[in-house]
Amino acid sequence: MAHASRQRGKNKTGLLLFAGALFAVFMTAEATAGFSQSADTSQLMGRINQLENQIQTLSRTVYRGKTPSASEAAAFSGGGADSSAVANLEVRLSQLESQQRTLTGQLERMNHDVQQMKTRLDRALADNDMRFQQLERGGVKTGAASATDNTLYAQDVTAQVTGARTSGNSPAGTLGSVSNASTTSRASDPASILYDTAFSDIREAKYEAAEDKFKRFMAMYPSHALAANAQYWLAETYYVRGNYAQAARSFAQGYQDYPKGAKAPDSLLKLALSLSQIGKKEDACLSFAQLKKEYGSEQTPVVRRAEQEA
Repeated sequence: MAHASRQRGKNKTGLLLFAGALFAVFMTAEATAGFSQSADTSQLMGRINQLENQIQTLSRTVYRGKTPSASEAAAFSGGGADSSAVANLEVRLSQLESQQRTLTGQLERMNHDVQQMKTRLDRALADNDMRFQQLERGGVKTGAASATDNTLYAQDVTAQVTGARTSGNSPAGTLGSVSNASTTSRASDPASILYDTAFSDIREAKYEAAEDKFKRFMAMYPSHALAANAQYWLAETYYVRGNYAQAARSFAQGYQDYPKGAKAPDSLLKLALSLSQIGKKEDACLSFAQLKKEYGSEQTPVVRRAEQEA
């Protein structure tokens, strides 16, 4: 039994180290790409501004019937201030406008790429957060990426049905026996099946589909044993997509409706983070304070993160 416990500890530590290393590599790659695109964007903006100045000068010269000065003609056409110079200026104006459109298009594509990178980063952060929460609840094994939805579901059900977060003091085999019972009973439970499919959507980053299913779950089964968890993951679908205002409302509702649920401290933490994202710093601090007041003595990873963020 002692050997199995040490082995689980090694597996958990290995997963944490692997997740941390993978996340560090991802962050480094994203940061490098971000710096590169920032420099390119600055160069493009400078070039666009230069083209705009030239276009304005040419527009005054050509479209207002003004005869180009010798300096303007020399600058843009290389010839004298005559009719041929005006024609050259018109050609040059068209070329500059075309270049400006091209550069503007490149800038818009770069901004789109930056937004995609931000979305990928948010998803990676949410995925890491979910995995660490699973570890905290007691027990994702080193092959977590290939674990079945049934195993993840059973861990989530166990934490909710018992009414408390896993303390680490349960006898060996307790989680397995409860998980087997939960897995067997849920086959005939429509609410559990709906929750299971919604949770699978989150794992696959299908956040809109997960949102729809969790909404239906909450509308149909607000008193179910999994309702607190469903409300939390519904809010998480908003948070990971950057809809922080809606996420804050959903996390707050989860904490208010299920203050004794297993997800209550997680909801408070994410409520504070969501409020901070929309600029409500004072409200975020109040949420952090409430979290530390109610759960500070437990010193869980959620509490420690709240202390770091506050």
